[in-house]
Amino acid sequence: MARVRSEKEFNLKKKQIVNYAIELLIEVGYENFSINKVINNAKTTKGAFFHYFLSKEELIEEILNIILDPMINEFYNIANKSNVNPKEKILELFAIGYKMKGIESKLTQQLIKFLHKKENKIIFQEIIDRIITRCLPIYEQVFIEGKNSKEFSIKYPHGEAFIFLNTILSINKEIGKISMEKCTNKKSKENLNNKILAFELYAKKMFNFNSDVNLYNKIFLSLNNSLN
Repeated sequence: MARVRSEKEFNLKKKQIVNYAIELLIEVGYENFSINKVINNAKTTKGAFFHYFLSKEELIEEILNIILDPMINEFYNIANKSNVNPKEKILELFAIGYKMKGIESKLTQQLIKFLHKKENKIIFQEIIDRIITRCLPIYEQVFIEGKNSKEFSIKYPHGEAFIFLNTILSINKEIGKISMEKCTNKKSKENLNNKILAFELYAKKMFNFNSDVNLYNKIFLSLNNSLN
């Protein structure tokens, strides 16, 4: 008679398979990623694998949730704070988004490098689409709050939140690309620097920030230093 696994044992084994899958995904890329390779990498059997995941798509779904859920949960927590004003929420949302990227984290550096490879563009776009879908309502909520309290100079909360979020994602994509390239030409850095300056001006006008508030402050300073 087969031994019945406890829920704790089930979740632990499932997590182990996912961790092996993430390592494999980073190593071989999305196009070369397969269930058979995961099974070999995790030193398990097909029967055991399909006990936890019904398909490759379901496994990828779990990986995407592991990447995105911590950030999304933090976003919700910030947006729903009753004792924080809309301006502070925007700063916290941005800080958490940057912190969750974990530039100093070895795993995150590997993920950034992985996502910027051409062969992984499908999963990269899937992550971008999910971020927009899940984060847009959160930003819109804060934008509406700021509009109603007259702290923000905005007219169309949903549309302006959409533009704001997409601009952040576009700039972050470029930052990730430049950070992963050993020999980036000066013009590329200057163009990115110019985009950040334009974004900061846009944000100051939208949120009525003081002149000394810069969302991309650390990156902006780093770019300036590298351009000198």
